[in-house]
Amino acid sequence: MWIGMIALALVFFPALGRKPLKQWRGALFAHRGYYGNGRAENTLEAFEAACQLGVGIELDVRLSADGELVVFHDETLLRMAGDPRAVCEVPLEELRALCLMGGEGRIPTLADALAVVRGRVPLLIEVKRCRGWRRLCAGVAEALREYGGAYLLESFDPRAVRILKHRCENAPCGLLVAQPKKDRFHILARLLAAAYNGWLCRYMICADFIARDLRLPNMRWRLPTAVWTVRDAEACAAALARGDMAIFEGFRPLQHQI
Repeated sequence: MWIGMIALALVFFPALGRKPLKQWRGALFAHRGYYGNGRAENTLEAFEAACQLGVGIELDVRLSADGELVVFHDETLLRMAGDPRAVCEVPLEELRALCLMGGEGRIPTLADALAVVRGRVPLLIEVKRCRGWRRLCAGVAEALREYGGAYLLESFDPRAVRILKHRCENAPCGLLVAQPKKDRFHILARLLAAAYNGWLCRYMICADFIARDLRLPNMRWRLPTAVWTVRDAEACAAALARGDMAIFEGFRPLQHQI
């Protein structure tokens, strides 16, 4: 009897806290903004280009040394600025002064990005794994409190997803699922990771959607799905045909549904 009741709770109760995402089916998000052609990734220039194109924006948020919310993907500055320091070791003033590789633009704050977008296109905000992740979640929630545009939140950290669901009650929150490195049991590891993350996403953190690495098997998640990173029109069309959200880069989509 008790086993049956627990099974029913696992199947039905998580759905009670989930937000409907029908309006997000087939949405397109430019990965780190619509960068390239002289625009560096995760910059205001890349965000403005995405707004002009009429597609949503995927961006990454982490903390600076002085606790500011900055839009930057990598843990360190090496790839984008030639500086080996971690982002969390550098104060905002120094981060703003860095010249980024790949085009024009400087490292913006989340407030800068919100001010540029102004609700013109939807946002998909990834809250990065980092030291002080609780403070980061609280800061993101506070920054978005008065923002009038549409947005979703996501993270690889299930703890962050749970906190964001609590603090941002009106925003859908999703769990990111990545393909394990090839030296980790290869195919078996990928299947186990997909199954684990799918179970974790559905029953433990009650995520509203799952954002999966495009290289992972296309499992029946039974949750709204975003796929990343889509790098050609064919893969993009296939994702949209399934009703998935597509996070793309490196090409200009011919059609978009926002």
